[in-house]
Amino acid sequence: MREGSVFEHHIKFNYLESEDKKAPPVLMLHGFMGSSQDFSVIATFIENDFRCISIDLPGHGETIVNGSDDFYSMEKTAAGIIEFISKKNINKVDLIAYSMGGRLGLYLVINYPKYFDKVILESTSPGLKSKTDQVERIEQDKKLAKKILNTNFNDFIEIWYRQPLFASLRCDEVKLRRMIETRKDNSEGYALSLLNMGTGVQPSLWGKLKNIKTPTLLIAGELDVKFKTIAKEMAVLIPGANLNIIPNAGHNVHFEMPEIYVETVNNFLNK
Repeated sequence: MREGSVFEHHIKFNYLESEDKKAPPVLMLHGFMGSSQDFSVIATFIENDFRCISIDLPGHGETIVNGSDDFYSMEKTAAGIIEFISKKNINKVDLIAYSMGGRLGLYLVINYPKYFDKVILESTSPGLKSKTDQVERIEQDKKLAKKILNTNFNDFIEIWYRQPLFASLRCDEVKLRRMIETRKDNSEGYALSLLNMGTGVQPSLWGKLKNIKTPTLLIAGELDVKFKTIAKEMAVLIPGANLNIIPNAGHNVHFEMPEIYVETVNNFLNK
């Protein structure tokens, strides 16, 4: 995959792209503290059949925001991505999105459905259901953003991956170290992303799931109880949604189980 950058909507997106421009395009959106590199392994498996485009989201990787902090928001980021797709003369694209990228991907499919052919959402949430939960989460995210800015990055990343959410990753220390090595020290960007596109401030999408007409595959790890439960609930609400719970996997399925993930993706995109 080759690297590039495109300036859209006050956001200069950095991205990786497969060489074959004639293949069906697949847009890949990473999770919090990730980058366009996160789907590199998956792309190597599928790029013979698909034009893989993996972007750095605002606050991550090498993407640059030239504007106010609200350009880190879900709404502005989504608008920028649609401009990015359009400037590449892509009429329709398949979407693979993980965690934070999955929340953004869900927003894109709901608000810009004509651009998406099929969508794969991994370890994804539609946001929080109540205003009370949103207010509480906003306060939590403010504290976390402050911690990111005031803690040595190497120390913070160790703390971050000690969360129960990533327990299955910690079972393989070599794999975990490999992931941590890819994490770029971009504390200010992560804090801005959290404050402007975190789960607390994003619009709740639960009430709009019933309107999704785009063929959807929901993926969650068997060991990730929280997001497995959310995925099951989403599968009931999204018309015709497919649900795949991956055995022995946690939150980051594509990193923990790449071969099974690729098989799951190929089966869905090629049917």
